[in-house]
Amino acid sequence: MFTRLCFVQAEIFPCTLVLEFLSPVLLGVIKGLLSHRVRNDFLAVATLALGLLTRQLIVNFDFTGGVNGFSGLTALRFPISYLLMPTMNYFLVFGFVLLAAWLSMRLTSSRTGRVWGL
Repeated sequence: MFTRLCFVQAEIFPCTLVLEFLSPVLLGVIKGLLSHRVRNDFLAVATLALGLLTRQLIVNFDFTGGVNGFSGLTALRFPISYLLMPTMNYFLVFGFVLLAAWLSMRLTSSRTGRVWGL
């Protein structure tokens, strides 16, 4: 209910940012408290179990809309209408892939990348 209000009303956008920051922090603290003595494969299993548990809790709560999701949210609008065409989406994704590849090459040749052994 609270997040739905934050999404719908633009004037309380800062509360949405705080909520988006605090929810992963809270889940990280819970995971750390529950699995601070777990090592190796058991840590991976505990992490997956917490993720599945969180998903099930969110789906089963009434204020999140259940399996139907949030209602009342407006559709995302692009300021440039030609980005909605499928071929333009292809070029947009291709541009981001090229950007990611270029950043990866820059990282591998940087000082940090050489320390990591990339």
